[in-house]
Amino acid sequence: MNRNSFTRTCLLALALSTAVSTAHAGTALTLEPGASVASVLGNAILEVRDLVRHQDFVADALAVIAAEGGETAPLSKVVEQLGAHAMAASRLQRANRSLRALKGLPEQGADLLQVRVLLPEGTQREDFALSAYRVAAVPTGEDRLDTMVRTYAADGSMLEIGIDARPAFPLLLVEVDTRTALREGMKVVNEGLLAAGLQTLPAQVAQADTLDITRLDRIRLAADQEPNLKGDAEIFAIVSGLQVDEKKPEMRTFEMPWLDHDKTDYYPSQPWILWGNYRYDVANVQLFEEDGETNYKTMLSALIKVVGATIGPIQPSVGLVSVIADAVLTVMPDAWFVDEHDYVDSFYLLQRGQAYTSRPGAGANATVDLTPITLGK
Repeated sequence: MNRNSFTRTCLLALALSTAVSTAHAGTALTLEPGASVASVLGNAILEVRDLVRHQDFVADALAVIAAEGGETAPLSKVVEQLGAHAMAASRLQRANRSLRALKGLPEQGADLLQVRVLLPEGTQREDFALSAYRVAAVPTGEDRLDTMVRTYAADGSMLEIGIDARPAFPLLLVEVDTRTALREGMKVVNEGLLAAGLQTLPAQVAQADTLDITRLDRIRLAADQEPNLKGDAEIFAIVSGLQVDEKKPEMRTFEMPWLDHDKTDYYPSQPWILWGNYRYDVANVQLFEEDGETNYKTMLSALIKVVGATIGPIQPSVGLVSVIADAVLTVMPDAWFVDEHDYVDSFYLLQRGQAYTSRPGAGANATVDLTPITLGK
């Protein structure tokens, strides 16, 4: 079937798809029992497995990715370009809504289902015939422990490849846009911490003439724990300590979007600790990876419930600062992370005004150089 006849055939279907989309916009989403990010991705790759059999799917996907200016594009744009069947478009739209719900993000927001092109080392897209491309879903959560991933071709064939191996053929990978999810998730968590009285830093900074900062000048990871197919790591940090005038923890989260790979030195000059409201002038920094399954509402609830109750009725002491960091790790397995690989490292009791060179984390997985500076002098 050529493109023109296919497009004409699908006009009615696309109209139906639009109607379905409009109806969904005003309908509350009900998740299936036992639904997970992995299960949503599993269903999405079945849809894409069928769509890739259309002769224009790969060409359209590559065109949309090129137009986006990188290696990824929203899957919905590829489906729109293709003029896919209404039911497939509707199911993929529901999958995007399900992903946002499963990750604890507001219902309205960017599509999280995306497609990414992955090529054999040292090759370019034009080196391959369109028929050489295969599709696969990037594993998330516990599925990352699997050693093999299924790939599908336009002829309907299935081929398994190793999860940590660079493929010998070009791949279109269906995955969660974890960078977008992480950016939105950090906003959800910080706003929740602020509302719960566990983050007071913005007000403190606004009232100060100067601001002391501990700046991250260099960082190196021994291992980022991401499978080869997963692509770049998505690292975020949790800074914790004790509030100056309250018997409460002080916590802040932020992303580190430039920290993509292990065994590489990065020089970000990123503010790591803003010393506005940390008692005893000490704080902890802990690093984690977004594994695709992270639910930010659950993460926020766990931080408030467990870490927020760490201090109790006792008079806080400097030793309690490291206890707060331990509480973050205590809630990690049951609250928002699937397995231990999502934990990167911890830096306990970092001091205000102190420089650190090649400071290893407690787990010896991350090494940092930190510099104290004062802004506003």
